[in-house]
Amino acid sequence: MAGKINKAREALADMFVKCLEQDTLPWNQPWVNKIPSFGAHKNPITGTRYHGMNAVILWATALVNNYPDPRWVTYKQASEKGWQIKKGSHGARVEYWYLFDTAEKKKIPWAEAQREIEAKPEREADFKMCSSVYIVFNGSQIAGIPELPVQATVSQPFQNDLLKKFAENYLAAENIPLLEGDHAAYSPGSDSIIMPPKESFVSEIAYYDTLFHECAHSTGIEKRLNRGLEADADKKEYAIEELRAEMAGAFILSETGAPVPESVSANNRAYIQGWAEDIKKDPTVLFQAIKSANKISDYIEEKGELELLLAQEQELSLEEFAAQMFDLVREYDPQGMMGYDREDEINLSVDLIEKGDTEDYASVLKEIQTYGGTEEMISKAGLLLEKLEGFEPELAKEEEIEL
Repeated sequence: MAGKINKAREALADMFVKCLEQDTLPWNQPWVNKIPSFGAHKNPITGTRYHGMNAVILWATALVNNYPDPRWVTYKQASEKGWQIKKGSHGARVEYWYLFDTAEKKKIPWAEAQREIEAKPEREADFKMCSSVYIVFNGSQIAGIPELPVQATVSQPFQNDLLKKFAENYLAAENIPLLEGDHAAYSPGSDSIIMPPKESFVSEIAYYDTLFHECAHSTGIEKRLNRGLEADADKKEYAIEELRAEMAGAFILSETGAPVPESVSANNRAYIQGWAEDIKKDPTVLFQAIKSANKISDYIEEKGELELLLAQEQELSLEEFAAQMFDLVREYDPQGMMGYDREDEINLSVDLIEKGDTEDYASVLKEIQTYGGTEEMISKAGLLLEKLEGFEPELAKEEEIEL
């Protein structure tokens, strides 16, 4: 996949780099289940999302102890809020890294240290990375902490055939079983992927964004790209593998041409922003992850035959277009479409579009594009509107031949 697709990756990589300097966005798990996923753990008082090795530690602790709550606070923070740590609770140890000015004997923000070094290069030796260890307790261990808000899912049909075929192609080519569970994960030992059920996701794109993240992990074993995933990696290496997979998943999703909602893009940015401090300590981490993500994307796209699928989608027939349009309109206005026979309506649409009578269809698609109930519906309407404008009436074709 060359040219256009490489540019898409380049743009995403540039976005990841720039987002490190922006205000940190909240990361949200895109499905509803009992155990929070890697990267979902946070401190509800400071608003900080745990990242790097801390994210690994808390994710593993939640899995072992079956904690459904992604919130973690210190004993002091809980006490100040009037919350009570339950008797017999054992906390998890997390690290807090900061920059210390040895000359001024104080903590100093990274940006301020950079300005000091630029003005006085000899000051660079004064700044040292230091860490403190804190014990944090999960929300499940705390009495009095507010109840977690229930995350709503959007019940909707999965309509993107290209994403479905591409994912199926890759899994089949690599003989990777897709199992259903209450969390998303890739298992190197069994070479299988676990995914929550589709209906538990907030959107179709959120499902495939998560699935491609796990597919990215699957390339790490010896018989594929051999990143040593079978070996017992240390916490830092495991965390970096998560960073690679998040970037590769974003690359892949963008290259399928799928309409990516802002909610998914924001989640990608938030995930990378969670690495800001680690990357500032060692900027090569980000660029090495981008390089690996490119290799991962190339591998999955080749095995999943993405280029062939994209070419086939460009050859959308008028009948297929009419079918997609009918399904979209029925999703947008289910009551208004009651009593309409799908096959009859598709045949009628084909006949009218062939005659150039497309005004009503364009109007409906523009309405959905403006007022659609979900981001996917709005994007789908925009794509179908573009395709509708590309169909030439049969009369025009005949006149062209006569000329």
